[in-house]
Order: sequence, then C-alpha cells, then structure tokens
Amino acid sequence: QIRYKAIVFGTVKSVALAPDGSHVIVAADMTKQAEPLMREGTLFWVVRPRLSASSGISGLSTIISGVYIEFDPGKAGTTADSFAGLELPPVIPTDAPGTEFALKTTQIGSISAGSPIFHRGLEVGQVLGYDSSNLADGITIRAFVRDPYDKEVRTSTNFWNASGVSLTTGPQGFRLQLDSIQALLAGGIAFDTPADVLSNERAAPKTAFTLYRDQASADEAKYTVRLRYLVYFDSSVGGLAAGSNVEWHGLKIGQVVSINLQYDVTKNTPRAPVLIEIEPQRIQIVGADGPINPETVLKSLVAKGLRAEIKTSNYLTG
Repeated sequence: QIRYKAIVFGTVKSVALAPDGSHVIVAADMTKQAEPLMREGTLFWVVRPRLSASSGISGLSTIISGVYIEFDPGKAGTTADSFAGLELPPVIPTDAPGTEFALKTTQIGSISAGSPIFHRGLEVGQVLGYDSSNLADGITIRAFVRDPYDKEVRTSTNFWNASGVSLTTGPQGFRLQLDSIQALLAGGIAFDTPADVLSNERAAPKTAFTLYRDQASADEAKYTVRLRYLVYFDSSVGGLAAGSNVEWHGLKIGQVVSINLQYDVTKNTPRAPVLIEIEPQRIQIVGADGPINPETVLKSLVAKGLRAEIKTSNYLTG
C-alpha cells in the first residue's frame, strides 16, 4: 500500500530492477483522490522498523501490517508521475510550521540528520541534514526550528554544538557540562541570544550562523576586538598552554594563542615567545572625555612598568 496520514492512496503493482542495475523501479496505481497530491517535491519512502539514536524506534506497526510506502506531498507545483524514493524518512513533514537556518562549521562531530536542537533546555527543532561537498569552505548544516520558537532566533543569536559531555578547566577547577542525555547519545545543537542584544531583529529564513564548538566559545564571540602581543619569557613556561587565560587584577582580559621556544645564538640563551590576545571590550572605561585607543593605553601602561608574569591559577589545572 501507499499511504498518507494513514489513508491508502495507492497500491504497488510491480517491482523491477532498472536496466543498469543501479536502482529499483516501483510502479503503482494511485486513486483519483491522490492526483492533486502527485506534484514535484512529493517525497516517498518505505516504512519499516528502524532504530536510531536521534529518533528512537519507529515503524513498529509494520511488524504486524507489513511494510508500506509513505508519501509527503510537496508544496503546490507542477504535476508529476515519476519520483525518486528516499532511503530514509524525512526528518520533518514538508508542511511543518517553522524556519530553516544554515549553520557553518568546520567540525560536525556527532551531529547528523534528526539530531535535536535545544533552546534553554527545550527541544525546539531538528537537524535536516548537511552539505559537505566543499570541505574547503566548511560544512553547512540545515537546522529547522519549529514555530513559535523560530521567533527566538535573532540576527545576534549564537548556536553551539551541544553534543556529548564538555569538561573544561579554569581557576575554579573542573567544570562538567551536559545539555541532555539525548544530545549525549545522538548529538545536538543549542542556541540562545545574549541578554544585552535581545532587541535585535528576527533572523530571516536561511540566515547563516556560525556553529561554535561549545557554549563557552559562543559566549566569547561577543568580543570582536582582539589585540595581539608577544610576551617573552626567559624562565620556564611549563603548564602554560594555548587557551590559558590572560588576567589583569584577577579577571580574564584575553587568552594565550600560541607558545614557542627560541634559542638566541648571539646571547647563548633560550627564551619562550608567547603570543597573547587582549580583548579590550572586557574592560569598562570610565572617566574618559571621549573615545580612547586601547593600544595607546596599553603602550602607556607598559611604559609605566606593566609587565607579564606566569602564575598558577589552580594547582590541578595549571
């Protein structure tokens, strides 16, 4: 049988192998009632018992009734009588209310079609699929957010990979973050908008966003100005690593980008140049009559004796 919303609209009459052996051709007789539903974009797939981490168990009813073909009518368009069947059921119906967005990333991890999308702990959508045809430009993930939660996606909204377990270290020690058991098993994406930019306009359909590797990276994205400096250490830099905090008065103002080792032949001494990034937007400026240049301020502080030193923030984390 061929069904749509549990109603039978047709019957398979023959199944044959294509002349080139690459696929199977199914011929079916459809009822008169199905004629307006047979149009370009209509999707067909075989319903059978399936098990997946993202959607669980589906198609169990076919154990008793036998397999059948399900279809999902495409949007109004040209009538058609030939279709390419899907290997897997579509993630969402074509008439589901909501908005699709594009997420750009270089690492997809465990995210796949059907992976959930979360907003403040609620599952509000699913991943439709992804395009990896041009890896040089990264991977584009098709993310669908259901109505009415799609209204929460603003032009300044941040998306991040919520898959698995995130274990980070810092001055306070270890921090374990887990969005949900479902995201742990099937991969997932979460999104939110920073509280200070909630007035931004709603994102249009197909708007492209960056998919950050975790929530911490998404939170850091609001600091768009980064000044790079080299700090030279003659002493040991053991325990220091890329990503380590750069702190001033005990508060983070940047991070370490890279660490190298140099040997000066003329002086017969080694030294370690450490490349750091300072994010001046983390520092509130008070008492100024007008805009100031953060690079000028830093040069002035260095001239007055400001120096960098290595400290241990936590004996466990370095």
